[in-house]
Amino acid sequence: MQTWRLLLPLCLFCLPAINCQLRVERNKISSVFWEYHAWSRNTGRKLSSNDYQRELPVSETEASELMCSTLSQLPSDADLVAISGTSFHPALNRFCQLARIACVYTDSQVARHMPTDWQYNAINFFPAPELRSRSIYEFVKWSEWTEFAVLYTGFHDLERMHTLLPFPNGHVMFRMINLDFPSLTFRLLTQLKLTTMHRFLLALPQTLVPKFLNLASAANLTSMAYNFLLVGGMNRTYFREHVASRLYSGVNFTSHQFDGVSFIDDPASQKIELTRTEAINRLLRDAYAEWNRSLGQTRLALTVRNSSSTSDDIRVLNNCHIRLGDNTSEFYLRLDSNIKRRVGVVTVGGSSVYNFSFCVNHMYTDTAPKFATWTADQGFKLTPGAQYKHRKYYEDLLNDMNLTVVTVVDPPFSFQRDFDEDGNRLTGNDRWTGFSIELFKQVAKKINCRYTIRLSRDGQFGSPSVDKAGNTVWSGTVGELIAGTADVAVASLVITYDREMVIDFTTPYMSLGLSLIMKKTEQEQDLFQFLLPFSTRVWAYMMLAWLLASLVMYFCARISPYEWYSQSACVPVVENQFNAFNSLWFTIGSLMQQGSDLAPRASSTRMVGTVWWFFTLILISSYTANLAAFLTVTRLNAVDSLDALAAQSKIKYGCATGGAMFNFFKNSKIPVYRRMWESMVLWNATNESFVKKTIEGIAKVRKGGYAYVIESTFNQYYRERDCNLTQIGGIFNPSSYAFAVQQGANLLKDKLSEAILQLHKEQLIEGLTDRWLKRFNISGKPCSETVSDQSNMGTLDVDSVGGVFVTLLLGLALALILCIAELIYRSCVLASRNKQTSFKQLCAAQIRLAINLCTNKKPEPAEQAEPLNNRVRVDNSSYTLDLAEKRAPLCIEADGL
Repeated sequence: MQTWRLLLPLCLFCLPAINCQLRVERNKISSVFWEYHAWSRNTGRKLSSNDYQRELPVSETEASELMCSTLSQLPSDADLVAISGTSFHPALNRFCQLARIACVYTDSQVARHMPTDWQYNAINFFPAPELRSRSIYEFVKWSEWTEFAVLYTGFHDLERMHTLLPFPNGHVMFRMINLDFPSLTFRLLTQLKLTTMHRFLLALPQTLVPKFLNLASAANLTSMAYNFLLVGGMNRTYFREHVASRLYSGVNFTSHQFDGVSFIDDPASQKIELTRTEAINRLLRDAYAEWNRSLGQTRLALTVRNSSSTSDDIRVLNNCHIRLGDNTSEFYLRLDSNIKRRVGVVTVGGSSVYNFSFCVNHMYTDTAPKFATWTADQGFKLTPGAQYKHRKYYEDLLNDMNLTVVTVVDPPFSFQRDFDEDGNRLTGNDRWTGFSIELFKQVAKKINCRYTIRLSRDGQFGSPSVDKAGNTVWSGTVGELIAGTADVAVASLVITYDREMVIDFTTPYMSLGLSLIMKKTEQEQDLFQFLLPFSTRVWAYMMLAWLLASLVMYFCARISPYEWYSQSACVPVVENQFNAFNSLWFTIGSLMQQGSDLAPRASSTRMVGTVWWFFTLILISSYTANLAAFLTVTRLNAVDSLDALAAQSKIKYGCATGGAMFNFFKNSKIPVYRRMWESMVLWNATNESFVKKTIEGIAKVRKGGYAYVIESTFNQYYRERDCNLTQIGGIFNPSSYAFAVQQGANLLKDKLSEAILQLHKEQLIEGLTDRWLKRFNISGKPCSETVSDQSNMGTLDVDSVGGVFVTLLLGLALALILCIAELIYRSCVLASRNKQTSFKQLCAAQIRLAINLCTNKKPEPAEQAEPLNNRVRVDNSSYTLDLAEKRAPLCIEADGL
């Protein structure tokens, strides 16, 4: 147990530097009140009353004289067995030592003043420092404090909290304060304000609490987000008169103090809590009764029997006319035994101490109800109904408060307007609207609180930076929450790890992530895109294959005798259908999968046709599949994912500076994000990447050639209003929007979270999403509901297949040209054969026939006058025989022949 006492001075040198001066006044003795305890031997009546207390003078001589004059007035049958004092006084302790009577102390402050060799006859009827320190340690663990500061006025105060020095569950900061120098203490509190400390252990006298609260209020440390635990307790009267009026703004002020005394051997129905004075008086009375019975009579010696007493001590007692007894020391042992039996003993740190209990009181503005009690064997136990009363008190306080709500201008989540839809001028909170603002207004109705909305001082969400002193300073709404100038931050505030370390977030009201937005790429459409599925080489090889197959077909048909045959039995002339033009027509028809009237007869030509059909089958199938895939790919953007964007440098990209996205890329260790960050930093030299606000980024996106990193919610918002914008890839770095409060403002955070969950259940948030993200500030339908967006999905535009139409038009034009050429050629031939009809007449006759749509027949023109012997008339039908065929048998097919 003595080890920590030896190490404590060394540990204090390890504490951070403290900018305050400690003024020590040695041998300073505070006010000490004393009371003697004596009983009449004859009547058994106590000769001193509980309220009979006198203050001892500071001077040891004057104090001794006062005690002598008081005790000399005791009757001759008085048994003086003990003297009690509120604290240590040299005269009091010396008198008890010389008189061999019990010296009872009821104040823990005595421990640091009393010499060790004077404690053998002292009864310390107060919690031992080891027991109090253990109780504080368990309270910190019970309350789940992982980070707090210990503020003390002197090194002796650390004796109560020595178990916190090696605190294993978190970070503990020790700071000494001297309230005699308010400016230095205020500077220290201001520095603590900049940290994440929201819980404080105060080891200072109750008389310094008002002065400390004044400085804490000036440093904005007295809101509902801060918790103070006063170690050592506070008198209720002093609290009501000097402290209660300073506990404004809902500060959580708690006292850890000695609880009332209850005796173990009392029946359960008779157990009551006694004050220390009431308890020690009862113990003294019972101890005297037992002591008196055991002795049978009280023996008061007429001479001094203490050989160790000096002449000065004897002179003091003689002057006081007080006779010393031999057996009064036995009363001390009996009293100590009774305390251990009726109060209990517990071993703490290897030492046996009285098992006193402690309580934790919440210091409200009008009362200080007990919240929990602690004993060494049972730990902390909540007082029945205390938790409900505590929460109810702060809920009522929250309803009476006017919350300061800070926001930023960030449409459609939060922005200002001067007039409503009807043209009425708006004032106060009504001027603010947007998704987040309207949601908070609904939440405020649920929890029945008042609020005032204002713009943050710098108009930023909040990002950290390092000042000249090396401290981390936050800007924007986050900085105002840390500084205590705002209670709630309402905006499209993204939950991040860095922000979570300095402020608290409510339950998220919207999930989101980062995404990319850019202008839809306008593909450079090739008029002859249908040629693109095959390369130029493939098209060339296909043309060569067509010519080669046609040539082989032509030669095989010429060589094979089976391809020479007569078309009619009446005309015994053998012909070959696969001339050069027919061979080309046969292969091209197969290639186009349209076929022709030509059919191979020989095995060789059929083999040529078979392999050519197989070739065209594979080729056309590949062309069709590749054409479909090619047209699908060309409809996609050139950059369709974040990886594709990071892998190129033609399209620049960036994000807004100073926000969560900026810090995400800056601190990311993932290679693709790191590569994007390096590119954005490089392009920023020419102002091609970073922007100050989202509206600037969207303006660059609309110009083209730029992709902007934006939250998915804003991505949807802008795409619903501009159908030329599109999202690239999916969502990365998922996060959420939430309201933010000061760290430690658990009640406010819980109330807001409960209201958000209830609004989710009522589907109000989904309605706000449709109203503000999809339809706000749109005259017509949003882009996601337009017909063009639905009908264009999976369709091809004219730009994709325009080349086919061009080819068709060119082919038709060529066909018309060939038609005119055939007309001219045939008319020339007929005109040369028939001298009676001119070329113009033949052309005009053919054109008149073409225009006459009512007939599909025309008379055969007489090419020339033929000899009579070459004409045969049968049934008024004349047939002309070719002179080349006059030796052939005459075959006439006519009706009746």
